[in-house]
Amino acid sequence: MPFILRAGISQINSGGTDAFMRSLYLNSPLDMKLLENPEVRGLIQHGYRFATHQGHHAFEIDSYHVVRDWRHLVAATDLPVHLVHGVHDPVVSLESVQDFAASLGARAMLDAVEGAGQLVMHQSPDPILDAMDLIWT
Repeated sequence: MPFILRAGISQINSGGTDAFMRSLYLNSPLDMKLLENPEVRGLIQHGYRFATHQGHHAFEIDSYHVVRDWRHLVAATDLPVHLVHGVHDPVVSLESVQDFAASLGARAMLDAVEGAGQLVMHQSPDPILDAMDLIWT
C-alpha cells in the first residue's frame, strides 16, 4: 500500500493532479461533471497538495476512516446524528449509510442527496450547512 500511495503522491507533486483526480472520480459521472467547475476543481486540487505534504501516511489514515465501521464510536453517546450523503457516491454506498443510520435508531437523520456523488459537500452544500446550523443554534 505505501508504494501505491507514494506513486499517487509523486503524480500529484509532479503536476498530475488532474490525472489523479480523474482516476478517483472516473466511476462517478456527477463528480466528474462537478469537477469541470474551476473553483471546485481548485479546492479539490489544493486538498490533494495539502495532503501530500503530510506524506503517504495522510492517505493511509484517510482510507482507513473511509472504510471503517463507526458504530462503536457513536454508540457511546446518545447525541443526535445528522448524516448527509450523495446518493451516487461510488465509494461509500447509500445502503451502507442507511444501515449505519438504522443502527442508531431514532436519533439518526439521513439526508440522501439525489444528484450528488462523493463530492456532495461541493455539489449540494445546503443540507450540510443546515445541519450545522441546527447544531449551533
